Amino acid sequence: MRNRQFNFKQIRLVLMCLFIFIGILNLKADTYKKNLLCFNCHSKSIIDLPDSLGKMSKHVMKPSSIIDEKQYYSSNHKAFFCSSCHDKQYEKYPHARDLKNIPFKDCIDCHNDNKSYIKIQFDQINLDFSRSVHNVNVKKFTCSKCHDPHKFIRNAGLNTDVKKTIIYDNGICLNCHSNKNLYKEYSNAPVRDMATIHDWLPQQKLHFKNVRCVECHSKQTGKTVVAHLILPKSKAVRKCNECHSSSPELLQALYKFNSKNGAEKNGFTNSELLEDAFIIGANKNPLLNLISIGFFALAFIVIFFHAVLRFFTYKKH
Repeated sequence: MRNRQFNFKQIRLVLMCLFIFIGILNLKADTYKKNLLCFNCHSKSIIDLPDSLGKMSKHVMKPSSIIDEKQYYSSNHKAFFCSSCHDKQYEKYPHARDLKNIPFKDCIDCHNDNKSYIKIQFDQINLDFSRSVHNVNVKKFTCSKCHDPHKFIRNAGLNTDVKKTIIYDNGICLNCHSNKNLYKEYSNAPVRDMATIHDWLPQQKLHFKNVRCVECHSKQTGKTVVAHLILPKSKAVRKCNECHSSSPELLQALYKFNSKNGAEKNGFTNSELLEDAFIIGANKNPLLNLISIGFFALAFIVIFFHAVLRFFTYKKH
């Protein structure tokens, strides 16, 4: 009797899991099916649209209106309907062109009051952004200008590979600051070569490879995962000791998520050093370690044989 009851509980649990799994699959299928109507046009550069008389004609899509479907379904927002952010009127095909004047939801509209994102502190991010040069000096600049919701993947604070975070985050900055077409939408100034602008920076390539743009071009408070208070270029970090010191800027953001996990990789000493300071030489070089051990061993051998020689020489006298 007990075995039957136990088996019944097992079957019920399996069925519940099965129903949940089917529900998730159906939700994904519904999302894909509903969004397909949008992607039929917005994933192509040239589309066929009917005019007022119903006659089909070719139309060229703006680059900003073309969405990579594969990227979207790999992003953090892949489970959303297009109409979750865009107006419901877009669901009609073909939609009216003047709908673009209707503002769509921005990041803060959903994330600011969501309790599951308290740790990210969107209210602080929004406050920092409101005071940044992107908001003060640029008209109609929103979160989505940097964080394209159609392909956004959160990296900072989650990705254990710091190098990948650096490449991804810097790519967001360079997407605009190295793109003439995008840059001219927000500034009348010409796009300048990044290497030329930073020609004063020692070990330039090494810094570009290991540091994000925001580490030097924003005010680090340590309150948010990524600093959003972008400063004027005159206030950007230029002094070495602002990073390579006992109270470094870098530990406020990029490396603070890895210093706690560094004990297993780098050993206790390096982990503890990195917990409090980004100090030159804190990350040990294995080759230099071997060379220094070799020097110590050689010195010990020389001292040992010198002592033995002195001992026997003294004994003879």
